[in-house]
Amino acid sequence: MADPYRPDPRPTGPNTPNNPYYRRDRNVRVAREEESPSEFFGFSPLSLFGAGEQGAWFDPSDLSTLFADEVGSAPPALVPAKIGDPIGLMFDKSQGATPGPNLSNVTAPKTQSSAGEVAGLTEAPEVGAFYLVEYTITASDWNEALYQEPGSGPFGYYSMSKTVGSHSYVFQALDTQTGSFLQMGGVGPFTGSITFSVLSVRKVAGNHATQATLAQRPILRQSPEGLYYLEFDGTDDFMVTSTIAPGTDKAQIFAGVRKLSEATEGIVVEHGVAGQDLLATSLSIPQNGLAWQLVLRDAAQNAIARTGATFPPPQTAVVAGLLDYAGATLADEAKIRVNQAQTDAQTGGQVAGAFGDYPLYLGSRGVASTLLNGHIYGLIVRFGPNLTTEEIENTEGWVAGKTGVTLGPAAILLPV
Repeated sequence: MADPYRPDPRPTGPNTPNNPYYRRDRNVRVAREEESPSEFFGFSPLSLFGAGEQGAWFDPSDLSTLFADEVGSAPPALVPAKIGDPIGLMFDKSQGATPGPNLSNVTAPKTQSSAGEVAGLTEAPEVGAFYLVEYTITASDWNEALYQEPGSGPFGYYSMSKTVGSHSYVFQALDTQTGSFLQMGGVGPFTGSITFSVLSVRKVAGNHATQATLAQRPILRQSPEGLYYLEFDGTDDFMVTSTIAPGTDKAQIFAGVRKLSEATEGIVVEHGVAGQDLLATSLSIPQNGLAWQLVLRDAAQNAIARTGATFPPPQTAVVAGLLDYAGATLADEAKIRVNQAQTDAQTGGQVAGAFGDYPLYLGSRGVASTLLNGHIYGLIVRFGPNLTTEEIENTEGWVAGKTGVTLGPAAILLPV
């Protein structure tokens, strides 16, 4: 978060006031217990991706990156989530989670009193990418519908609000058509009009996590201490990103996670699918192992790092996995740290290669297998050069602040 008593040193990024997703909601002089020291000394996980590294950064405490179904829409549109909602989309913040330029081919204000296209796009959208559609209505007595129309635009059919006020929706592009992203129409006859003061459609870049099936979505929760997390039920909840192309042989995982059970193995995050995809990795909770486990795979074998049996559930921890296919020894290829302490032992054999191109699965191995019974407070997966000790500790500190795990002082006195 940005310090309310000092200017934020970063000119851009998800925690700066010029980001439309920025929210300043902790105007206090003493940091709350869940805040970490790294947040007050200029560190942001965004810096881990400053050279274009691939991966993902998920932050459930940033509610502006979480989306749920709009109640009453058919089919549902994704709108900003609230506590208790099943999460259908979580923006990846590794590329800033900042919407790009406005692609609307119409500049507001605009008043329209006839059926037809309100506005289209100035360029072909990227299939599979997510777009933030925002509009503000200052006057409306239109008697029929306002909607997205497939066939003339890149998104599926959605009935959208035509009431006075500001409205935001997130849509995934289904094709490259540049036609209407906002349409007025219906069965007629038509009366009335709508006046728009804002018309905007902007791409949000990143490796975003999604779950299309309502019953398989994790639930956004908040603890009594004010910590936000996604609750995975261990039955069918999971999320998945689009394919990520790492282009490297090194990776780091940082997870703020609470495990509730070890009755079965549970995946916290997996890149690719074990037993199916080679040159991939996973962070998991082994069955009845009282431990945490990190696995790096190639075609021949697994390099496994596993903690001692000293972490029984229920337990909340900051778990870091450090992976390097080019490591000189097995211990250099896979390392696991819990709450900044490296207490692992390696088994298996040395592996070779570079990470393949696969999706990230959150809370599951592939589609609804080896499911997590627990909570995720924050998750960072970075494919890129090995990090320095300072970078590792700063990242662990940031995750600890979101997770409620104390790695250092519980509170910091801020300068007045």
